[in-house]
Amino acid sequence: MDLNGIRRFPRDWNVSLRRNGIALIYSADRKRLANILQEIVEIPFGENRLFVALIGLDRCDPPMRSQSPGSKAVYYAVRKESGYGILLQCLPPRTTTSFHFHETKTEILHVVAGESYLRAGKRITRIRLGHSQIIEKGKFHQLQTKDSPSLLFIEIVGDPEGVSWKDHHYAGDSALSKVAA
Repeated sequence: MDLNGIRRFPRDWNVSLRRNGIALIYSADRKRLANILQEIVEIPFGENRLFVALIGLDRCDPPMRSQSPGSKAVYYAVRKESGYGILLQCLPPRTTTSFHFHETKTEILHVVAGESYLRAGKRITRIRLGHSQIIEKGKFHQLQTKDSPSLLFIEIVGDPEGVSWKDHHYAGDSALSKVAA
């Protein structure tokens, strides 16, 4: 369904992001959401559940666990195009992603629900609902949650496959010396 066909959203719906024909709408009431939108993903979110309507994204069924060592991130939706990709990532409470960088990719993080702490280089920034952050290629970064989970919409620019783990580099990788130089 095209979001332009919906004139007014119920009060308990949160329209978190509209971009390039993609939208995320979430609510605690699955029935009301399912009456209008068909592709609904249920995401465990701390002690609660979020129901997310996917428009322009493909559901990961089953949800994908991150392939990065040490990361506890789970992916619920994806979109892959040449040079551009999107991931809908949930990070449970008191967990982290891997500390890594990309040689060719830039990531744009959009917080849909909850909050995270972004470590980029030596700087730590709290990011929460409504915040966006750009991670330039070559910059080490990591996300961490405290007592609450975080749901992020991640845009990936520069990956020829749209979304892949081929350009993840970790401390100790030979690619690290290229970035440090």
